[in-house]
Order: sequence, then C-alpha cells, then structure tokens
Amino acid sequence: MRITKKKKLLLGQIVLRASSGLYFMKSHLSPLTGGTDAAYSRSRYILISYYVDLLLNALLLLSIDNESETELFVQMKKWGQKHDYEAMFNRVTTEIKNISGISSISKHNVKIGSNIFIEYHISTSEGGMVTV
Repeated sequence: MRITKKKKLLLGQIVLRASSGLYFMKSHLSPLTGGTDAAYSRSRYILISYYVDLLLNALLLLSIDNESETELFVQMKKWGQKHDYEAMFNRVTTEIKNISGISSISKHNVKIGSNIFIEYHISTSEGGMVTV
C-alpha cells in the first residue's frame, strides 16, 4: 500500500469529516429523547449513512494505487453513485479490511407495509453489529 501526499491529505479530510460528524451525533443527538416520529428517525439514519459512506470511501482510497488526484475523485464518484455499501466493502483489499475494524457488510431488503427498504448490517471485528 502506497500513500501519496495527495492521498494522505484527502484521506485526512474524509476521516476528519466523518469522525467529527459521528462525534456530533453521539454527543449532541444521543441525549435527545422523545423524538419517535419518522422524520426524527430518518434524519439520524441519513446522517449515519452519510458518515458510513465517507468511511468506506476512505477504505477504498487506501485500497487503490492511483496517484492522480483526478483519478481518485473519478473513482470516488463511481463508488458513491449507488451507495451500495456491500459492493464498496467488497472492493476493499484484504489488508485494509483487516485493519479497518469491519469484518463484513451485508445488504438486506426490509419490507414495511408495501414499501421495501434496503439496510446494511455492518459486523465489526470485535463482534458488534451496526445497522444502517
């Protein structure tokens, strides 16, 4: 794995944005109670999904050897168009998967009424699971 100066800067920005967003959710949104309506929950799910997407992009960037900043942005745009976390994680190299703390990501269709939603189960190497 070779990390160029440009890639290191880009990775730093991605991880900083994702970690600060997750910190905000944990420290400011977690204490709030009473928000049980769909709009309240949806807002949280969208934020979590966005930060997971950023972290997966960082893992993918570590997995490729492109040096050009333009090539990196083209790759990130391709990955992010479908927001398929399972497919994104499957493109991450084994070396990066081993150090990421994520052991697997699986896609599931959930039917609620007549609607079908997609959720992802993210298993951690420590035995935990997060649903996005």
